[in-house]
Amino acid sequence: MGGDDRHGAVIPTLLDLLEIPYTGAGPMCQNVVLRKHFTSQVLRAAGIPTPPSVLLPSKTQARSDDLAATGTIGYPLFLKLEETDGSVGVSNSSLVQTDEELVRQVAYLRDRYSQPILAERFIAGREVYVSMLGNSPARLLPMQEIDFSKLPRTFPHIVNENAKWKAGTPEYAAISSVVARPLPSPVRERIEQVVRRTFEILEVRDYGRCDIRLAADGTPYVIDVNSNCDLSEGAGYVRSAELAGMAYDQLIEQIAIVALQRSAHVQRQRTQTRHRSTGSTG
Repeated sequence: MGGDDRHGAVIPTLLDLLEIPYTGAGPMCQNVVLRKHFTSQVLRAAGIPTPPSVLLPSKTQARSDDLAATGTIGYPLFLKLEETDGSVGVSNSSLVQTDEELVRQVAYLRDRYSQPILAERFIAGREVYVSMLGNSPARLLPMQEIDFSKLPRTFPHIVNENAKWKAGTPEYAAISSVVARPLPSPVRERIEQVVRRTFEILEVRDYGRCDIRLAADGTPYVIDVNSNCDLSEGAGYVRSAELAGMAYDQLIEQIAIVALQRSAHVQRQRTQTRHRSTGSTG
């Protein structure tokens, strides 16, 4: 939609109006998850752990204002664009440790992207991806985690734009997702509870992925929710399904089936509502 991620809700809105079944999240969910700070506020209000954060405006403001806003959180901070996905704008410079690093990176992001900037506390620890399939109840696929072990020592442990999209860069070659290493049962159960509740609150449906940073004390912090994740062969979501014993064609078929089942339920509800409305006027 004009190359602007913020228009991601337009298509499901039109499909809903036309009563055409489709896979994946509806317009409300799409609108929310593409606004990271708002997503964090919604989850935090429901008791879901998210990193402390503040939203900096897209327009340049006084250095002292940026420092005052982020000073309530403290370093290290992780800076990312509020209204885009795919790690666009995320680089090694996104992890800032000092006032000078913060001011420099915020200025760069404002000048390059003209978007609000989310500044959140950086949670050092394991990064775990949890994928979901189906509805009521959703099925959680085997967990994966990001392997940072091959990164050069001076590189921060973050998944930046290079790692996702730019072949030939050190990050692209070094960072990969692997089967999650064993977790203590209480920690795994807590992660699953947080992820299920996150999907429920945001109305993620049919398929989706939740990214978790696991703090040293075992707290699972939600750092991203992807309600429209990559379904191409070889993508992280597909690898999770393969770990569950599902071939690619089976996965795509299953997503279509759960979406049709959900749509059929909605259609029945609409038909019943129309019948009641017709009866009340008749």
